[in-house]
Amino acid sequence: MSADFFQYCDNNGIRRQMTCPNTPQQNGVAKRKLAHLISTSLSWLHDKNLPRELWAEAIRCACYVINRLLPWPVEPNLTQRRKSASLLATTLAGKGGGVWIQ
Repeated sequence: MSADFFQYCDNNGIRRQMTCPNTPQQNGVAKRKLAHLISTSLSWLHDKNLPRELWAEAIRCACYVINRLLPWPVEPNLTQRRKSASLLATTLAGKGGGVWIQ
């Protein structure tokens, strides 16, 4: 990394940490997000009595839904209109599945 980048970070109060490349174990944010995706997808599979072999498709659907939901309410009255999602069905080919958002 360049000295300009380090200077920019220092001037703007940005804290930086170095990690080894290709090691998600050192990234706590990625680790928590992965745990969230896994728990969401497995709970959907369990709720709909689907086989665990569909875990990859369930994670893909969970990622799709989570990326479209607000992480926190923008306005106070949005808490009453929170969205919840449910996995409807999926296929091994990955086509024909769907996610239903209330």
